Amino acid sequence: MANDNRTIREIRARNYDEQPLCITYPPLGANANLELKGFFIHNLPKFYGQAGNDPNRHLLEFHMMCEGAILNGVTEDQFKLRAFPFSLLDAAKDWLFYLTPGSISTWKEMKAAFLEKFYPDSRHNRAKKAITTIEQDHGETMYEYWERFKRLVAQCPYHGLSEDDLLVNFYEGLGQEDQRMVNSATGGGLENYSIADAKEIIERLASTTRNYGRSQRGSRNASSMGTSSSSTQNLEQSVNDLTHLVKNMMVNNPNKDGGQGNQVECNYFQGPHMEEACPIMIEEGIGVENVSAMGYGNYNARNPFGGGYYNYDPSGWTRVPCLLLARPPALL
Repeated sequence: MANDNRTIREIRARNYDEQPLCITYPPLGANANLELKGFFIHNLPKFYGQAGNDPNRHLLEFHMMCEGAILNGVTEDQFKLRAFPFSLLDAAKDWLFYLTPGSISTWKEMKAAFLEKFYPDSRHNRAKKAITTIEQDHGETMYEYWERFKRLVAQCPYHGLSEDDLLVNFYEGLGQEDQRMVNSATGGGLENYSIADAKEIIERLASTTRNYGRSQRGSRNASSMGTSSSSTQNLEQSVNDLTHLVKNMMVNNPNKDGGQGNQVECNYFQGPHMEEACPIMIEEGIGVENVSAMGYGNYNARNPFGGGYYNYDPSGWTRVPCLLLARPPALL
């Protein structure tokens, strides 16, 4: 210090030569020529650091992109450490800038720091538990269940489970009907086959259910729910068919003079239709002339469903046997 002739201003001046980033880039070789092209940077996968982002998928897509771009004479550490910051945006970019300067010098260290931040142990444990406790949902085909299972495994690549454990978890989560289908196809169970053959069998069986639509198969305890759902669908279809039939009768039945008959509101078959087309009138053998006659005098019509008679109303409205309200023709 005694020989330091710098002024205080010079000593306190900022050192702009220091590298502020967390990354210490490995030096390039003498013959290496590394340049990140604009189209490469533009097409890199982007990670925003949001809750719904999958960090493992981002690393996989980044790796695939870099594999086709690394030049001869350039190492993985040299290339990926320079390219990775361009794949981060928003909160993820902020995280990178806040790391301790010079704390990252290899691609392995960068991956570890990235996953520790965006894929902590709590998230990893939840993903692993979802794999080990998975069950086929009610109405879910075997194909949909198999695809969902593979997606969960891909989202947790560090699950630590063996291939046979994964297949057992998948099989035990199947509904009863699909378990029986697997047992029938394998002659008793998947344990009699190698892992590769067992996977092939599951893929083949799952593909056969791909075009089934929403299956009536449920989980182990949902078979009765499937039966109830089927009965409800049949009932709804019957009601729709009956409604369609009544509408056709309303539109396609002209009166005896070639014109449209009187449109009336029926309390039994909902919606307006012609008097002579009412199914109850046809069943009881009541013609239009009888309905008209009911409006001209003190005529008491018997209710075909019981409960007394329909009385003529002097105001001009008559209750007729089809449970509808009709104005007598003479008063229209």
